[in-house]
Parts: sequence; C-alpha cells; structure tokens
Amino acid sequence: MPASKKVKETKEITDDTQKIENCPNITKTGYRILLLFKLLLESPRSRQDINEAFEKDPVLQKGISNDTITNIVRALRESGCIIKRPDISTQYKYVLIKHPFSTEISENVLNGLQKIREGITSFANWQLLYKTNRLYEKFSVFTVKNEDTETLLHRHALKKVDENFVKQLVKYCETKQILKVKYRSKFYNTECTIFIPDFVMFENRVMYLWGYNLRYKNIGYLRIDRLKSVSPIFFSNAKLILEQYKSDILTVTYKLTGFSRNTYTPGRFERIIIENKDYIVVEAKVLSKFNFLQRIISFGTDCRLLTPQSYVHEFLLELKNVKALYTNEKQKSC
Repeated sequence: MPASKKVKETKEITDDTQKIENCPNITKTGYRILLLFKLLLESPRSRQDINEAFEKDPVLQKGISNDTITNIVRALRESGCIIKRPDISTQYKYVLIKHPFSTEISENVLNGLQKIREGITSFANWQLLYKTNRLYEKFSVFTVKNEDTETLLHRHALKKVDENFVKQLVKYCETKQILKVKYRSKFYNTECTIFIPDFVMFENRVMYLWGYNLRYKNIGYLRIDRLKSVSPIFFSNAKLILEQYKSDILTVTYKLTGFSRNTYTPGRFERIIIENKDYIVVEAKVLSKFNFLQRIISFGTDCRLLTPQSYVHEFLLELKNVKALYTNEKQKSC
C-alpha cells in the first residue's frame, strides 16, 4: 500500500473518532452515518450531492472523501439497510431501497385492523370507535402505500363527524340546552328549527341527535353529519317546553315469551318490571313509534303488547294497513 494512501486513511480514522464540538457524547462518525441516512430517506444522492450536503451542514461544515462515503454506506448496510450502489441505472446515485428502522403494516395486518374496526362499529359504541380511530391515526405512519394510509385515516363510519362536535352535543344533551339548528335535509335544502337535545345515538353507521323538535312539535332525530350550525339560545318559556317534551314520551309495556324471553337484551329506554321462568314484562319509553314498531315486530309471535290500550289499537291498525298494502302489491304482481 502506498504510504500516502495509508496516511490518508489513518488521518480519516483519527478524524472520525473526534467528538463533535459542544456534543461530547457524539462522534463525527456516528453523526455522519445519521446524516447520510437522513439524506437517503429524502431522495437518492450522488457522491457530489452528499459532499455538498455535508459542507452545508452546520455541525460538520466540510465534505468527505469517497472512501469515507463508502465506509458510511457499508455501516448502514451492516445495520440492515438495503442500498443500491451508484451506477448508470441509478444515475450514479445511492438509492435507499429499504431499512429496518420502521414497522411496516402488511396487507394482512391492515385487513385485520379494518375487521376489528367494523366489529366495533357493529356494537354501535361511538365512544370506542372514536378511540379506535385515534389509535389508527398513529398506526398510519407505518404504512407504505398512500391507499393504506387513506384506509386507516378515513375509511370508517364517523369520517364526516368531528369528535369534539359530538362531545359538545353531549354536553347540550346533559343540560337540555335549547338549540337553534341549521341542517341539510334529505332533499339537500337548508332548514332551521329549535331543538331540545336529549341524547346522541350511533345506529346503522350513522350518528343521530335525538330530542324534541319544536318546528314539528314531536320527538325525533337529526343526522349529525347533516348539521350545518348549532347555537344555544335562551327561551323565556323553556320550562314549559321541557314539560311538553316529557309529556310526549309514550310509556309502553309488552310481554315476551319463548326464545325472545330467553335472548332479550334491554334497549336504551327499557327495563324489565316482571320476570319469571315463563315470561318477562318490559316497560319501554317510546321516542319514535316507527323504531319501536320495528323492534316489536322483530320479536314475532313471542311478543304481546299490553299497555296502553290506545297504542295497542294503533299498533294493530298499523299492522292491518301493512298487511293490506302487501296483499294489494302481491295481487298486482300476479
């Protein structure tokens, strides 16, 4: 080996073991390795690119030889990096293909995460779903493909509903704060109403605000993703309005036997008032007659409405109307 080359390598090794000024625990060798790794993460680099970056670096402030660049690249490869050597196919640049310093989410893992989120969605637990979404936001930094990042960040049932907005609505529900609401109707028109919020519900992948709608003078719901603005207002007769709201809530009792009795799970506004080995009697607060009708029908012949008689008659009449409508449609199709 020529003496001049040996002197040069010895000088570089001695220089590499020197400490960085004001950072006594960091060697120049370690700093150079981290700096080159950062540069290659950003884009492929030629030896000239690397030298220019080192010269502009506020810590190093000078370039390095090609041999030193080769040594640094070798150190990165030994740590697990896959770096393509500079040749005509790379425009004579070092290209970082892969490195072991991040966790990549595979397609199988991504599909598994989505199945978990869909399962949580089916539970209709919006609080848990928001927590899951926040966790998936952190997972998204480990994705490689843009579409995988998009999946973790946005492919879920609550993507159009801001969590902080929902939390504010929950506070309004707790205080029964009367609200002036602007919302987009199903016909895409902007409508306004005065609304007394009662509770937030997540059902069939949609968030609803339930309460008393003063415009229609009935209990109903608004889709939260269609709310354009919500502002608290003061009503001098607020107490009277709240009493009207409470009086419009229908209390119903029904009896369940057989399979439905054994598999029954109380709804949001239901409680069991009588229970024995043969049947149970349930008391329910009915905010939506339409939703309650669907629930009662789902129990089939295991269910019998008990009180009040006025609603029992109304329910039977509704069943007759449905049956007549079905019969007419069937005759038309024959």
